[in-house]
Amino acid sequence: MALGCLCCGSFIDRFGRKMGLVICIVPSLMGWLMLGFTNNIVWTLLGRFFAGFCSGAYRPMGFVYLSEITDPKRRAIALLSTSVSSNFGVLCSHVIGSNLYWRTAAFIFGLPNILSFVLFITLKESPLWLISKGKTDKGEEIFKWFREKSEPSEKELRSAMNKYEDISPHMSLRELFRILRSKIFIKPLAITTLLVASTQLSNVNTICYYALDIFGNTFPENIDSALVMVIFDCLRVGCSITTIVFSKCLPRRPTFLICGFGTTAFLVGLVFYMSFDTSNLVWLGMTCLILYICSASIMVTTAWSFVSELFPGTVRGLGSAMSSFILFILQFICVKITPDFMNTYGMPAIYAGSAIVVFVCTLILCFILPETNGKSLQEIEDGIESRK
Repeated sequence: MALGCLCCGSFIDRFGRKMGLVICIVPSLMGWLMLGFTNNIVWTLLGRFFAGFCSGAYRPMGFVYLSEITDPKRRAIALLSTSVSSNFGVLCSHVIGSNLYWRTAAFIFGLPNILSFVLFITLKESPLWLISKGKTDKGEEIFKWFREKSEPSEKELRSAMNKYEDISPHMSLRELFRILRSKIFIKPLAITTLLVASTQLSNVNTICYYALDIFGNTFPENIDSALVMVIFDCLRVGCSITTIVFSKCLPRRPTFLICGFGTTAFLVGLVFYMSFDTSNLVWLGMTCLILYICSASIMVTTAWSFVSELFPGTVRGLGSAMSSFILFILQFICVKITPDFMNTYGMPAIYAGSAIVVFVCTLILCFILPETNGKSLQEIEDGIESRK
């Protein structure tokens, strides 16, 4: 997945957002068909590679496309809704995977690729990408098709056209490296790195992977692992929906910061619960754990929505891809080292370490994370460039 993120960024910046989505469908479908038909371990691994590679690539591509076609007033809801669909997809995959033969499950998981291909073929290209490539007339036409006719929309269109008027549609390697070394790229990358570090090192995803070990001292030994996973998935779907519902009255920046400090508090509560004799306070430990999962899940949902908004349009695909790459690498590291770390130091140490990382990242983000709600992508870019 991390490799898929890294490879898709420059591709969609050069060849288009729609082109990237359409092309990715083919290897993704091939991967699931390989898993469903093959009896060979090599082909099984190859199929898993294709499916994972494309799954990673879709994330940044989808966010970039949505951020560029959506009206600023509705962009937050559009970007947050991807987490609802993603978490719901994970829930469905766990239910299907737990109850059906794995080959049957592989074929079912391949079906959305066929439906997506039909949908992606009918999509219009991102108007902002077209304008950045000098295709001004077509970009303007599609922009007006996506947006309602209003003064803010006209202002955003004029701003985008003025921005790219003096920029060559075919960026040289030298120009690319100049942008990658500039403030308008480094600062968004630093912000998104802190965002993904705080979410992944909170270990909320790791908790779901190793739920049985974590609940071992609280629940009976014959706990149903599939049921635990479904419960966690339902919690995450519910948290994603809640985030969307309240996004109108509570912008994403304060939502993320509140949940960041809240996650820290619940993690500290778990450290104290597991460090002292609290055998009569099981309810308190469970409450802290559930609130921690909910709060951290909202952090993850909100953090993803910032990634595609902060980078300049000329390298938005590459910047979003690099941020997603860092996220999946951190997730892989956390999932990989947690069992040994848990056996050596215990869960209190994991909770304490996560609390420290989340607190430090959230504290820094208090000063550098911009509010993006209701702003056009050009306004966000100009704001980052003008801030010290």
